[in-house]
Amino acid sequence: MVFVHADDHGGDSEHSEEAHGIVTSESVALSAVRAVMVTHVVPSPERYRRGALGKEVTLTVGWGSVARIDLEPAGCADPACEADHGMTGTMTGDDLALRISEDAEGRDAVRETLAFARALSAATVAVSASAR
Repeated sequence: MVFVHADDHGGDSEHSEEAHGIVTSESVALSAVRAVMVTHVVPSPERYRRGALGKEVTLTVGWGSVARIDLEPAGCADPACEADHGMTGTMTGDDLALRISEDAEGRDAVRETLAFARALSAATVAVSASAR
């Protein structure tokens, strides 16, 4: 699997005072893919009908290369406590996350993302099974 991510930056950024682009490409063997996750956003869930598309999906593909750590100060139940309880947080695999919204990219893009997720899941399972 090959993916490419591009960002454009105006002047006065940390990289340059001139407008510029930054492109990152990565190639990942399908056998390295550990997870394919799809998160659906469904408005008015009480009216949802099986098989209907939601308003957006987030496709997350993980292969263990990048992790996001979200930290926050830890606390206790005592509102008068002034002790330092250290930090608490979560670590989440976050190699590739794509948010596709019907409002921004269109209904076909949501449908195509779901089809890609199914195909990628099937391909990674097939590669994993053939490696046994």
